[in-house]
Amino acid sequence: MQPAKKNVAKVLSAISMAAAATLAAKSAYAASGILLTPLYGQAQSGSAAGTTDGVFIENSAKQFATATFETISNSGPTTINVPVGDYLFLSVDAVLTGNPNPDGGKFTGATHGAAGATQPANMGMSQLAMTVVSSDTHAASLQPVLSTQIPGNPSYAEGFGYSSTAILNLTNGNKTTGQYVPAWTGTSSVGDTETGFGSAGVNDGIGGGNTQQPSNTTAGANLIGMFSGTAVSTAQSTNLFTNLRFQRMGTGTVTLSPTVDASGSGYWNLSTPGNTNTGAQSVYTSIPISASQIQQLPVLVIQTSVTPTSHAIVSLTAGDAPAANYGSQVGSTLSVVGSNGSYVPVQTSFTAVATGSVEVDPWSPVTDTEVFGVDVASGALGALVAAINSGDANVPASKVVASTIGPSPDPFGSQYNLFLTFSGTNLPGSATDTLGLDLSSTNDALLSGYTFSAVAVVPEPMSLGLLVLGGVGLMARRNRRKA
Repeated sequence: MQPAKKNVAKVLSAISMAAAATLAAKSAYAASGILLTPLYGQAQSGSAAGTTDGVFIENSAKQFATATFETISNSGPTTINVPVGDYLFLSVDAVLTGNPNPDGGKFTGATHGAAGATQPANMGMSQLAMTVVSSDTHAASLQPVLSTQIPGNPSYAEGFGYSSTAILNLTNGNKTTGQYVPAWTGTSSVGDTETGFGSAGVNDGIGGGNTQQPSNTTAGANLIGMFSGTAVSTAQSTNLFTNLRFQRMGTGTVTLSPTVDASGSGYWNLSTPGNTNTGAQSVYTSIPISASQIQQLPVLVIQTSVTPTSHAIVSLTAGDAPAANYGSQVGSTLSVVGSNGSYVPVQTSFTAVATGSVEVDPWSPVTDTEVFGVDVASGALGALVAAINSGDANVPASKVVASTIGPSPDPFGSQYNLFLTFSGTNLPGSATDTLGLDLSSTNDALLSGYTFSAVAVVPEPMSLGLLVLGGVGLMARRNRRKA
């Protein structure tokens, strides 16, 4: 009989251990299943700027009737164009999933004359703090708007935030004790935007706008469920803040990164279950949230479209006369040798200049792609290529594809580091054309210190054999230059 008893004990022990493991697994699952997801406000209309849960732009006259609402992605970066002088209004909602309330649906707290309340199905955030980090660390281009003027600090911007504090078990003046849920007071306070931070709401986490309620009332119990739901959706999310306002002061690209601060955020946990028979109240406590339980928002990219004040950096025009604004002829004419399928590269060199033109003559047919190699002296070719291809605040995009990577095999020789490809409708349609470059800071103040001292051209297509021969010739020339 003893062995049988031992076996029974082992079985019971195994069952107990299995049960404990199951409970531990469930507990671990519950913790790992919690996810806080902030969402950009998605409203597309509103009656007044102060009541709109959305992201929108208001003109410099602050006329809400002309507000432009933006559709913001919650899964990837969104680019917004904000004209200089106009205002950007930002709002963020949030929802906590994976935190069901074990007392959900229970009517508890009906003791000592209190009415009691039905507990919510899900528990949300007990406190929630967020900062809006800006890449414009001096707030010179995108400036948080003051809620109040800060005397004596005209040199840097200060933005407004909201204080947000979770307060539990406050003493009520009419009772000896009282269970209270968070007080999102909605009071305005100053958050710094200064060198090294570039953030709105650094001193105080930006918070909600709810009022303090006893948790044994319907209103109080409902606050336990703020920022909670069973799905990540705008319908189930709760507004965290609205109308955080920025004014566009200058051009350039600025990124805004609304970021949940885990150190200032927590979620509700049922610490003491309530009892519907005795009326005992459900008691909730706050648990800190970890960074791994937060799905941070993607950035907003703030840009401004402006009318360029100067001309394109690169031009290709028909004929042998330099185009206006692109300087006089430099070097010798690039006399193209060969014909379709058998062109040979040609090049010319000259004293370094920032602006100049080079004639190409003659070649046929006029529909063949032209690829130019340019020897540019500068360590920041990426900025130049971007300005040629896309334009910037001062210059429009050039009708060419610019790159720092040339054809392979390379018919130009390694001295060339900027390659310009003209094809299709960007060809001038003439057997003689002129390449013009204006790399001067007079043309584009965002670029400075660029010069070029050699240009090569090869109309395509070319035979592979001549590519190699042309490359050998250029290599020999380069070796002579080194000698």
